[in-house]
Amino acid sequence: MYQVKYSQWIDSEDINIISVQNRIQKEAKRKAHNLDKDPFDNGDLKNDVQFKFDTLQTLTLAKKQIKYNYIIFNYEVVNPFHQQDTERSKRVTLNEYEIVLFEVDGVIKYIVNKNNSNTIKTVLRKLNGLGNKSQTAIMPANLLGIKSDLFVWLVHNLIENPEKKIGTNYNIKIDTITSFRGEKPTMKESPKNNTITGHGETIMNMVTTLLFLFESKSISVVELHMFIDDDQLTIQLTKGGGVALNLNNFIYGPSKNSNVYQQNSEKLIFIFYYLLQQLVDSLSDEQSTRAWSDKKIQMFYKRIGRSIKQRVTEMMKSKI
Repeated sequence: MYQVKYSQWIDSEDINIISVQNRIQKEAKRKAHNLDKDPFDNGDLKNDVQFKFDTLQTLTLAKKQIKYNYIIFNYEVVNPFHQQDTERSKRVTLNEYEIVLFEVDGVIKYIVNKNNSNTIKTVLRKLNGLGNKSQTAIMPANLLGIKSDLFVWLVHNLIENPEKKIGTNYNIKIDTITSFRGEKPTMKESPKNNTITGHGETIMNMVTTLLFLFESKSISVVELHMFIDDDQLTIQLTKGGGVALNLNNFIYGPSKNSNVYQQNSEKLIFIFYYLLQQLVDSLSDEQSTRAWSDKKIQMFYKRIGRSIKQRVTEMMKSKI
């Protein structure tokens, strides 16, 4: 299964998507007449910006109107370690980015098909032609990542109430939680650690939860498999707040009959703006009403211990 890493960013330079589009288009035209050069042969270095929609698209989600566009941004740079190489493919690197630009409630955001890093911040500043302007104009908008309070809350729900629905406008149900350990947060590179399911044997889930808690510091990725109404989605959350998923395996109802750029835009907006935020808001609501508290967490831990102790005792008795 091919996973793509994504990150979300906030633009505090402007609050109007039309102004942002105009700014990006103005910078693209400026660069088209003043392309960077390859010092080896003085050839032009590519700088290409494409808006996939001539007019802004609109999505209504959770009673909010969201305006968006899909941007393809490709540009070339010279590899500083191979500036004199006669082969252009070794001398010049092509950077390719796909970006969803959207506005909701007067806030401008970007979803980029790369993990959260300072490199992406530089890319978005380059796209907007911000130059040496305020370094805080574009900043990461981290929602999740691996946070112990959210993680324990999700595990508790999965064990104690596996049919529990999360969300107001859609029925979201977590079906499986899997952890991966290691420095490289991808399924391919990080060995699977433990899996808790909403339909597995309770005692096995208890033992797995205990292992989760013991090894939490070495966990680099948490993967959630969930049901959203009649659709399914598998999504990975990393320590740095990144998100990885395969959009092709997720069918988002309203965009089923749209072109690929509209489909991908609306899927990503749904996941970042609505789905992930619903998980955070649901936890916050339960914390504010004391439905989830330090006392409840302690009780959950004690129940895990008692259940495991009871099963071990039963097994020992059966051997006598």
